Order: sequence, then C-alpha cells, then structure tokens
Amino acid sequence: MNPLEKTLAWLGEIWERGLFDGEKTPGAAKTWKAFFAVLEKYFLVSIGSTQALSALMFKEWEKEAGWPPASPVTPAAAIELAASGDPSLLAIPAPTRRAMGRYLLRHSASMESLFLAVGVREAAPVPPSEEDKPPSWDEMEKRIRERKRNKARRLFGLFPRAVVALSAAVLLIRQGFARHPVALLASTGVLVVGIGAGVMIAQRNGLSPAQTTPAVDFHFALEKGLTIQIEKLGTVEIGQAGGLERRSERNLVSLSVTNRNDRWAGLAGVFRVIQVAEGTAAPTLDQEYKSAFRMDDRGQMDIPPGAPQPSVRSIPSFPATPVRLGDSWSMPCEIWYYDVKPPFRIQAQAEYTWLSNAGAGKEELAVIRVVYGARQVVPGREAIAALHLSNRGTLWWNAREGLPVRYEERHDELWFMADGKKIAFGMAFTSTYTVARSMARKEQDAVRRDFQAAISKTREAEAFIDAEGVTVRLGDILFAHNSAVLAPESLRVLDSLRPVLARYPGYDIRVSGHADSTGAAGYNERLSLDRAKSVTEYLAKGGTLPRLFAQGFGASRPVGDNRSEEGRRKNRRVEITLRQPGS
Repeated sequence: MNPLEKTLAWLGEIWERGLFDGEKTPGAAKTWKAFFAVLEKYFLVSIGSTQALSALMFKEWEKEAGWPPASPVTPAAAIELAASGDPSLLAIPAPTRRAMGRYLLRHSASMESLFLAVGVREAAPVPPSEEDKPPSWDEMEKRIRERKRNKARRLFGLFPRAVVALSAAVLLIRQGFARHPVALLASTGVLVVGIGAGVMIAQRNGLSPAQTTPAVDFHFALEKGLTIQIEKLGTVEIGQAGGLERRSERNLVSLSVTNRNDRWAGLAGVFRVIQVAEGTAAPTLDQEYKSAFRMDDRGQMDIPPGAPQPSVRSIPSFPATPVRLGDSWSMPCEIWYYDVKPPFRIQAQAEYTWLSNAGAGKEELAVIRVVYGARQVVPGREAIAALHLSNRGTLWWNAREGLPVRYEERHDELWFMADGKKIAFGMAFTSTYTVARSMARKEQDAVRRDFQAAISKTREAEAFIDAEGVTVRLGDILFAHNSAVLAPESLRVLDSLRPVLARYPGYDIRVSGHADSTGAAGYNERLSLDRAKSVTEYLAKGGTLPRLFAQGFGASRPVGDNRSEEGRRKNRRVEITLRQPGS
C-alpha cells in the first residue's frame, strides 16, 4: 500500500469504530474534532465556517441525507461544530452526520487524482506513525493518571529523605557547637559554599546545550551597492480531473541595494521566470518583471501597490530581539497571486524554529525551519471560491554575513473553484543566494576581448559592450534559411564561447533570437525563439551555465534597414549577452 492508501485505510478504521454513532460512542464529539484535525494535517482540507466551502458540500449532503436537518443548523455551522468538537454537534440527526462523514472521506479519496496526483512519494502525506496518531480518550486519561501517580511517588520519596537529612543536620550542629564552635562555623561555611556550587552545577546541567549557547541577533546586512543573485530551481505539478501537468521552472532574481537609511534599505531588480518544457533542455524566458521596493533589517517588506513581485513577501523575517538555538518565533508574511485577474493576496503568520547549526567557523550556518499556510475564502472572484495553502521549508542562514545561503521549500495548494472543481498545485524549489557585483569598465573590456578571441575566426561576428553588459553578436551563420536546426559549422563557434561564459556563473546569460521583417510577425517571433532555444540547449550541455535562458524578439529590435537585403541579413542574428547584475 502506498502512503495515500495507508492513510485512507486508517481514516476508514476510525469511521468503523463508531465515529458517527454519537449516541452509542462516548466522546464522539471529541473524535469528530480529532478526525477533522487529521484531515487538515494530512489532506489539506479547508475547514472553517465559510459559506463558500459549505456551498460546495451542500448538494452532496442533500443527495445523501437531506438538508437542512431537523435542528436549524446551517452547513457552515455543522462544519464549525464538528471541527471544534462541540457536543451540540450530536443534536444533528445521525443520518445527516453519517452523510457528512461519507462525503468527507470520499472528498479525501478524490485527492488521489487531484492534489495527491502530483506524486505519492513527494506530495502524498506520510501516514501518521503511532506517535503522531491522536491517542484515544481512554489512553489520554490513562496517561494523566500515570503522571499524577509518578508525581506523588516522587514527592513521597523526597519527603522522608528531607526529614532524615534535616534531623541529622540539627543533631550534628548541636553536638559540634558544644565542642568546637570555631571549627563548626568554618565547616558550616564550606558546606554553604558547596551547596551553592552544587546548585549552580545542577542548574547548568539541567540546561540543554541550546540554552547555554549565546543569543544571536539575526538580521539582514544590506549595504548600498550590494547585489544579490538568486537562482530558484524546482518543479511545478498541477493536478485536476483532466490529468496531471508537470514542468520544470527556474526563477532568476537579481536585486541591488540602491539606497538605505537607519531603518529601510531600497532594493531594485529583475525577476525572471524561466521554464524548461518536458522533453527538452532549453531554458526559455516565460515572464520578466522589474520591481523596486524597500525592506527593513528584519526582513519585513514594504512594496508599492500593484507591484507583481516579489510574490512571497517578508520570508524570511526575524524578531527584534536575539534568539538562541532551539528558539521559535512568529512573523507576518504575504502571498500575492498576481497572475489571477484581479490579483489578490493572502496574509499569514510564518512560524520559524532555529533547529541546528551546519558547518564550522566562518562557514557555520544556522538551519531554520519555516512553516506557513492559510485557508481563505477568496472574495470578489467568480472562478475561485476558496484556497488552502500549506508551505514549509528549511533555510540555511549566514548570521555572520547577514544573508541567506540556501532555501529548500515545498508549496502545496488546493483551489476550490466556484463550479465545484478543484485544482491542486505541488511545487518544490531550491534557492541559492550569491553576492555579485557589477563589472567595472576594465573588467568588461577584458570579457569583450575574451569573446572576441573566441570568435576571431568566425565571419559576421562581433563582441561589444552596451548598457546591459557584454554581448556577442552572431550574424546569420548558425542556421540554414528558415530553420532552427544548428548548422554543423556553428557548433565550433558555440564550443569556443562556452568556457568564456562558464567563468561567470553568477551572471545572467541571455541568448536572444532576432529576425528580419519579412513574413508574418507571429512566424518571425516563433522562429527567433526556436533559434535562441537551439543555442541555449546546446550551451546548457554539461550544466556549467546555471543562469542561461532564451528569449525571442522577432523583428522588434532591428540593427539594420529592413528595406535592403544587407539590412535584413544583419537583422537575422543571435546574440549572447553576459548581463550586468540587476539589468
């Protein structure tokens, strides 16, 4: 059995034990509460008093048992009662409660082709272990009774020992003071010092290593001129009734600190979404956003209205006071859905825990767990009724540098659509952070010379410096007419350029395709993109160019006069640009 089947079997076992027969089973309302807690934890089912969610369930209950029940309880109130373990839930007729339970179990099972369709190994919940399963109420009462008995035993054992020790001490003091007062006073002083030292040692030994480590002030060290390059690699899986879609995605972010004051740092940069279609190795630019915002030293962001990026805001964030190893804290965050019309946001609280340290010395990193999620009705959207998201991740933080190094995260989202359909998203990403700096003019000249040497034997090719960085322009030499298949002689040119590009792994490398104005605009755009993708796919072999992507411009950026054959020939080209950070 896979994890999904095991978990469903366990839920079915709870049901069979009398989950819905409250009249016969003591503590049935508490069992309802535990049942809903399991659904929330292992299936990400949105629970709450919301009309949108209850409307999705209304017709199912109506078919199976009829609604409303004899008592005037709305569907939303029924969900709230069940989730909270309120005993008044049992006032709802048993057939209706059974219909609710059957619907919820079937709803969970349907996720095998929806949310859990994104892969049992990754997205399916791990079935609860014996420790994770909610204990029965008899077990809970037994544990409480056992704790009380242990406490009584400890107190009973300490009491006679304390009486004997005090009695002996009084006797010794009386006898000793009568014989040798000075010696007795000296020994009493030694005894007091020894007791004090013992108490201090006992207190120290009672502390965990985390409690004895010094507190650390986590904060961002953002100085003007600093540029941070972020490479975010992962997979996106979308499951719905029609099937499952998978794709790889690469987000390239380049942020520069443009200014700062005592509290805020101004940041500006570019957010690029790069996609790699299944079955190909060509990374292609899908979306590009420029954004400017500010962030304080604790990680809280202030972003102008309407700015689409960053979509996840104020992650990570840190408290204003120092923390120790093992400490936890909570900070507000936002998730913006800018590609939905109209855009909307979800506000949540992110929970952080400093789990451990990795590395040593200057390379030591704090390992921090990050968890946040939300269940929310989406107001004012005709298509989306509600949304449930659960995000968790592990952050490696360099406290000495005041910057993140690595972040591994998992996003699971379940969208409840107004028409009753559900769409599930499973996303896993790994982000790496590097500090980059803009190349000075001398460095750009050196790169240009390296490029020029690599293409010295290639006709109609040149290297030059522009506002975006250093560009190699390859004329209409890589492809046959109206083709995106690389010509054999072009491979030598690209092979000579690859080692030069590999010397700059922290910089974005854009391969742009261009066309002349002959033919339809749509055709020119497709051909220019296909040619750029052919070049990126070839250059990407070996994995030495992590920030490489393709972009097609069609005939929108001519460098020659399209009215002449010579000008059109110049416009049919591929350019490879090593871009300055932030451009």
